[in-house]
Amino acid sequence: MSTSASTSARQQKLADWLRPHVQWVTIPSWLLSVAGHIATVFVCIALSQTPSCRSDIQGEGGESFREVGIYLAESEPSPAAGAADAAVGETSVADETSSPPSLDAPPVAIALPETASIPVLGVGGVPSLGAPPQFPGSQAETRSGAAGGAGGVPDPRGGGGGATSLFGASASGSKFVYVIDRSWSMAGSGVGVTPISMAKTELIASISQLDEKQQFQIVLYNDGPTVLIAEDGRFDYFFGTDAQRLDAVRQLAQISPTGGTNHFPALQQALELAPDVVFFLTDGQEPSLSARELNELGKRNRGATIHCIEFGKGPPIRDPAGGLLGNWLRKLASENGGRYVYHDTSQVEQ
Repeated sequence: MSTSASTSARQQKLADWLRPHVQWVTIPSWLLSVAGHIATVFVCIALSQTPSCRSDIQGEGGESFREVGIYLAESEPSPAAGAADAAVGETSVADETSSPPSLDAPPVAIALPETASIPVLGVGGVPSLGAPPQFPGSQAETRSGAAGGAGGVPDPRGGGGGATSLFGASASGSKFVYVIDRSWSMAGSGVGVTPISMAKTELIASISQLDEKQQFQIVLYNDGPTVLIAEDGRFDYFFGTDAQRLDAVRQLAQISPTGGTNHFPALQQALELAPDVVFFLTDGQEPSLSARELNELGKRNRGATIHCIEFGKGPPIRDPAGGLLGNWLRKLASENGGRYVYHDTSQVEQ
């Protein structure tokens, strides 16, 4: 029992001694762990700065930076110039590759225009489309009823604006409406120049003659009318400015012939715009407007001149006196102070 008690006493003393000493040893172990991590970080940084890891300083082969530059060399003399030098026995030009050209040479003189261009503010002038296209086969009726040439005279009933024309029918005014047939028959035979393309070309040339104070609208129709709408949408008309003309031309380019033919709603739509001049173009005598419809259009007309252009194939039918034989298109024009023009599409549609 004494031995067991003695052993327990020694164990108690050892435990009493280890308790403060073990606590003291635990604190430096944490410090050692932190120091180890810091040392590891420094080793990684040192390794990353070694030459083998700095690809931006030295290449894979241990090469340092290479100096680069741009070498400027004069162009070689043309064969014609060389032949001329040989003919007069002049000394040949030294080899250009022997030394780089001098950068101190005087600059080459540049030829300047004799007259300086005047700067233009704004959108500039009206783009010129040249002279209006001259399509063969147009025959216009004069005021007396005889067949005249393609050239026309400004209509006395027009407004006070400038003049323009469509297939020889000319008129002056401030507001113009173009009523263009876009039915399937305006596609023609599909070979050569088509009636619809002729109409578009002449129409673009006509609106190019208008200025910014004049206005125009285009009504395209088949079974029903379609009125072009300007981008701003604030007015029923386009103005004769560059921007609005181009807007109308872009919309016009998307139109293709299709559908049937119904003249009356399109002409009615045009007269509701109260224009000074209406240019009416169609290739369809049939279906013709009845006397009642012609009379109705006359009542709705508030002073507009209506020019009628008919597209047909072959020469026009004439009366015994040589004048163009009348039809409802001629009657519509004559009753509204306009001109009747017959255009033979067979001369250009081949």
